[in-house]
Amino acid sequence: MELLEGQSLKLEAVARLGTGLAHAKHHAANASYHYHPVISVTGSRADAQKALKLCPKDIVTLKGKRIEVKDLTRSDSALACLRGAKGIEVKGDESKIVFNVESISGLEPGYIVSRAAEILEERAGDFKKKLEKV
Repeated sequence: MELLEGQSLKLEAVARLGTGLAHAKHHAANASYHYHPVISVTGSRADAQKALKLCPKDIVTLKGKRIEVKDLTRSDSALACLRGAKGIEVKGDESKIVFNVESISGLEPGYIVSRAAEILEERAGDFKKKLEKV
């Protein structure tokens, strides 16, 4: 839309605060998690170097008999490009979790996680009170 000289536009908007429980349009972020990747070289160093060429640059690096993920926010890409590669074993360390939060609302991911924890704490308190009545 283009306004001509002397024309103006009036806009009225209503903002409503909500949570994703009521409607998906209120979701503040996309969140995912997976085990911390452990990538081992089971074949030759040449096999490992060939496998690394399949991955986007600057995601993984070869260190001895291990391949390390440089950027854990992109570790899914690293796992996808190395899975099934000759001489490479990809596992997840079940004692470590990579948790990704991608904001789709303009809010900071740290704030989203903190607020979500507060909501869970409130709901747990409500649940505890209801259990005590039983």
